[in-house]
Amino acid sequence: APSMPAGAPRFDATNPSMAQALAGARAAGKPVAVFLLANWCGFCRKLDAGALQDASVHAEMANFYAVRVDPDTATGREFSRLARGGYPTIAILDANGAEKANWPGNRPAPDLAAKLRSAR
Repeated sequence: APSMPAGAPRFDATNPSMAQALAGARAAGKPVAVFLLANWCGFCRKLDAGALQDASVHAEMANFYAVRVDPDTATGREFSRLARGGYPTIAILDANGAEKANWPGNRPAPDLAAKLRSAR
């Protein structure tokens, strides 16, 4: 596969419903990676400008059906229970919606890439 250019990651879906996210994951044969990012959240903006710009993180995201969720949208509220530690939160769900991993907070790219790798 060609290496992804630096810049914004390619999410498979933005603000899907939970049902849409799980259906997409099943179709792709991948677990779901839910990126809960609130517009008003400073640490979410830091994650967006930092680790989510990193090619190593993009490479790991490709192993998941990656969805970006704004918890303040109608469909985003379905995911907000995952953000027990506040925002941002990244949660890994299997294709049936069972939670496999959950990491709150902004983190540097090497840490996020390693966490995603461990959760495949």
